Amino acid sequence: MRFLYSELLKYSPDEPADSLFMPAQDNRLQIKPGITFHLYISTAPCGDGALFDKSCSEPPTMEGDESHHPLFENPKQGKLRTKVENGEGTIPVESSDIVPTWDGIQHGERLRTMSCSDKILRWNVLGLQGALLSHFIHPVYLSSITLGYLYSHGHLARAVCCRMSRDGDELRAALPYPYILNHPLLSGEMKGVRTGGWSGVGGGGGDNGSVSDPASNPSLQESYPLVPPIWFVESDDPSLAAVLERLVDLKKGSTLLLQHLKRIISDLCKLYNLPQHPDVEMLDQPLPTEQSTRDDVTSEEEDEEMAEDNEDLDHYEMKEEEPAEGKKSEDEGIGKENLAILEKIKKNQRQDYLNGAVSGSVQATDRLMKELRDIYRSESFKAGNYAVELVNDSLYDWNVKILKVDQDSALHNDLQILKEKEGVDFILLNFSFKDNFPFDPPFVRVVSPVLSGGYVLGGGAICMELLTKQGWSSAYSIESVIMQISATLVKGKARIQFGANKSQYSLSRAQQSYKSLVQIHEKNGWYTPPKEDG
Repeated sequence: MRFLYSELLKYSPDEPADSLFMPAQDNRLQIKPGITFHLYISTAPCGDGALFDKSCSEPPTMEGDESHHPLFENPKQGKLRTKVENGEGTIPVESSDIVPTWDGIQHGERLRTMSCSDKILRWNVLGLQGALLSHFIHPVYLSSITLGYLYSHGHLARAVCCRMSRDGDELRAALPYPYILNHPLLSGEMKGVRTGGWSGVGGGGGDNGSVSDPASNPSLQESYPLVPPIWFVESDDPSLAAVLERLVDLKKGSTLLLQHLKRIISDLCKLYNLPQHPDVEMLDQPLPTEQSTRDDVTSEEEDEEMAEDNEDLDHYEMKEEEPAEGKKSEDEGIGKENLAILEKIKKNQRQDYLNGAVSGSVQATDRLMKELRDIYRSESFKAGNYAVELVNDSLYDWNVKILKVDQDSALHNDLQILKEKEGVDFILLNFSFKDNFPFDPPFVRVVSPVLSGGYVLGGGAICMELLTKQGWSSAYSIESVIMQISATLVKGKARIQFGANKSQYSLSRAQQSYKSLVQIHEKNGWYTPPKEDG
């Protein structure tokens, strides 16, 4: 909008060439013909545009086909969604008569922020210019949207425009001039495979001597390097296919992939008469090693050296040592006690790796370390709204204490009574993470005290869509989930059952209740309870 505003200030009827605007018929201005606007997004926009199974594929669109083919696979798709606070996950929009207040947000109510998909949808109806500039200029629409990753034509088309025309042309007919329902050109990549309306993918030289992208990609098998990489090229150019065919002459070895890269780069440079960088010849060369004799090194000295080397390893992240400045910024805002916990986790991971007892997965461990670090850095955590403890120092098993809830709620009063009776003033939750986190949600249950209401089921399971595979998004942060659970307990009018049998809350009963609720909601769908029910 700042750009459009600056161009509007440049406009003068006497010197129209200085601005990208020209007069329109209704005494407003409009964009000159030939000037278009394009949006690039690194990945699928949060909200409706990210509601699809990333492991599945859809039939590719025909090259040059710019029409939209939206997909509606289940009832939750096509709805407006809001971001979950402190994270990029989204949940369906609740009743519009609920007005958020600052006091309510401070006490755990959810801050409602429009999802990225819904923002783009609004742009494709009302334009990019905003309400103020609409008084002076015609709506400015996007000509194309390109995703760098996780592109699905059908789901992106539904999210950014086509869900508004699902019921026909009613919206289009109701829009006043000059507003339209804009359908931009869509393109992008899904799992590294280019697709969409663009036709610039292919190999070979153009008529002007330029070189288009050959887009060669290797596929590595688990048995590499015994089995060589399999290469493919997104082009019908026989000269590019010949380049790949010559790779069969290379000998197998630990540097086979580098040998392939060296040969491909060299052959492509020759094919297109391009200069070859001298470093290409060094691609398949082994790294230099220090020349030393170790005949006089004792086993004890070797063990000491190995121990020193292992101190510098992070077997999960497998990253080069970060510079001092980068490490400082990563730990900035984290207290010494919590830094010690993070360091202890890393040491345990290294020791498990050396002992051959690694548990979990690389992706889950990396993400959980990030989540824990973000929590230690967050203002809500420092303000004492909740606390986190690792069960037996396991990164995959958390106990979360909800320490503060809305002070005007009955649950808050119950916690005060609980403190007087038992010396406990928190709600204890357990978060259990699996190896495929963050792609699957954690299993969350209430451990104590025994609650009624608040959407807490038998055994302590919690009835929330975002805790199921159906409603979960890998973009959700754990802190946002904690805050959402806290708000849901209050909204659901949870009350502490004093004197109840505490043994009724158990892991096995919670898992059984969770399994049942998933089956019920998969069959009947989810809904937002009426306001009078909390």
